[in-house]
Amino acid sequence: MDIIQVLLITGVVAGLVIVILSFFGPKRNGIPDKPPLDMILDKRLEVMDTTISEADNIITELNGMSQNVINEMDQKYTELLFLYNLIDEKKKAIETAPIIAFPGAMQLKQELKPDHKPKPKTLNPRSARILELSRSGMSVAQIAKELDMGQGEVSLIMSMSKD
Repeated sequence: MDIIQVLLITGVVAGLVIVILSFFGPKRNGIPDKPPLDMILDKRLEVMDTTISEADNIITELNGMSQNVINEMDQKYTELLFLYNLIDEKKKAIETAPIIAFPGAMQLKQELKPDHKPKPKTLNPRSARILELSRSGMSVAQIAKELDMGQGEVSLIMSMSKD
């Protein structure tokens, strides 16, 4: 072999090595292989800020929904009290009404008379604890935190117990 052939073969091999290294090797066009730590932290902070703002929005929606539920429950409770009063009025009207002559009228009137006193309301232990804490001067927020409950639930139990 002559020197020119050796140089030619060496040049071709070197050229192939350079092409292969430039294709598969590290990038040298100004973009680093790995982003710097500041870029990673900035991106993570953006993600955390987005997540926190989404969570705040969800909490705000849940508070609104719970307030709506409390308002509806208060309305239903008022309607229920009205109906109980209406039933009591009808009962009294029947008790004081003259006996109408039809079979079983006397028996019906006796069945409608209350034979016993109404049972006093009994509270479950949790409701009793809420009322106890309220009487001791604690606020709704403090009671809710103490008993690990929602403020709306504590308010509802307190308002229902007033009646």
